[in-house]
Amino acid sequence: MACDAAPQYGDLGIVDARLVAPGAPDRSVLLARAARRDASAMPPLSSLLVDEEGTALLSDWIASLASCD
Repeated sequence: MACDAAPQYGDLGIVDARLVAPGAPDRSVLLARAARRDASAMPPLSSLLVDEEGTALLSDWIASLASCD
């Protein structure tokens, strides 16, 4: 389960990081990885540009979560 789970492969320097932090996109490693284009990016291959619309949608979704239920 990704919701409110601590990341196992690095927190990217995010304080109190979670894979998906309900209501807190800024603490969500999933979003941080989607929004970067370096060795920690997701997807890790075949992408040179951040999908701005996709990351905005992901951010809005995470922000809308009240809990992991």
